[in-house]
Amino acid sequence: MGDHRANIKLEMDFHDKKYKTEMYINYCDDFNGVDQRVITFFEESYADGMRRYNAAIDKYSQEKRLKNQETEEKELLAKLKSKYEK
Repeated sequence: MGDHRANIKLEMDFHDKKYKTEMYINYCDDFNGVDQRVITFFEESYADGMRRYNAAIDKYSQEKRLKNQETEEKELLAKLKSKYEK
């Protein structure tokens, strides 16, 4: 019948991380003709990248919240000092 295999290298650079894999794949006669391992590679890489992205967003949000809180506290302290140092 013939050989339906191919050797492929996949690289995906996503949110400051490079995902790489190399595999022999087979043509799959399903709805899309793609070896499931290729789909799995991209799904797992994307999920990991999104976890990293969400963690970075959470860290940024927390840092911003703390900075805003510190600014508010400094303003309140300055206001109280000016009130009681007169």
